[in-house]
Amino acid sequence: MPIKNGTVYDRDAIRAFVIFHVIKTKKLRILLSLAFGLAGLGLCIWGVCRRGLSSSYTILGVLLLLLFVALACRWFLEPILRYKNEVGSWEVAISYEFYSKDFVARSTRVDANRSSGVHYSALESVCETGEYIYLYPNPANAFIVRKAGFSTENLQALRALLLREVDDHRLHLKREHTEYGGQK
Repeated sequence: MPIKNGTVYDRDAIRAFVIFHVIKTKKLRILLSLAFGLAGLGLCIWGVCRRGLSSSYTILGVLLLLLFVALACRWFLEPILRYKNEVGSWEVAISYEFYSKDFVARSTRVDANRSSGVHYSALESVCETGEYIYLYPNPANAFIVRKAGFSTENLQALRALLLREVDDHRLHLKREHTEYGGQK
């Protein structure tokens, strides 16, 4: 019998995911993106002041600013836009069914069939916060599962299932809960 959950993708859920995702992307990405932006801006200003718009410093600065914009969009804006496009509005209900080897997510608008399940072994990572469990099939997006949609027993059963099926280096459950499903 599957473990079931209903999660509403609303503004709060998506905002919590985006904040978590930006923090998860590592501080190095944030610093690298900002470094390209500041270097590009500095070179543009210096090139324009010293040599005019046709300066090679100005051109290099513009290229670095474009790289900054591309990195910022890829790492920080893409998750917001992806969820906005997939959901279509800021509120859609997703029902999850967790089986022994895979799980199925069904939208209220799009009917998914049983064969569209995602195998736990295919997940890039699983992360848990205070309110949510994020199941990442790839680095840029995740299935958002609200923990309040589970009974206490079902949440413990899901953690045990994830501990059993997901490789340890991909699993990031909250420490105080790992005893429920076994040794960590």
